[in-house]
Amino acid sequence: AYSFLLNSLRHCFPADYDRNQQTRERSMQRALRRFLDEYLPGLVLVDNVGVTRNGRRVTDIDFAAVDPEDGVVVLFQLKHQDPYGGDMRRRSNRAKRLRAEVAHWLGATRTWLAEEPGAL
Repeated sequence: AYSFLLNSLRHCFPADYDRNQQTRERSMQRALRRFLDEYLPGLVLVDNVGVTRNGRRVTDIDFAAVDPEDGVVVLFQLKHQDPYGGDMRRRSNRAKRLRAEVAHWLGATRTWLAEEPGAL
């Protein structure tokens, strides 16, 4: 029933579905922030960094953790998948879509970092 309602929301009310997705992302960001603050205090934590090239937004970085002492930066792209239960076809389709999204994000982020090494 949950999956049906979520799919209906996505198809009939895309703006509401996007808000739902953003809420999930914020929840994961808050959880990451609490975890890192507790176990690795002193990091600079940043949410939602827009990546632009030639004045055009190409992707975003959902969360970044920066160690100012060592100069280490860890970038996070948060993904959430709705449950697929035992439906192998749905699992396969979602895995393909996830791989494509991750490949796009990695490519855009790598290109951005190569072209603008001082961006971080």
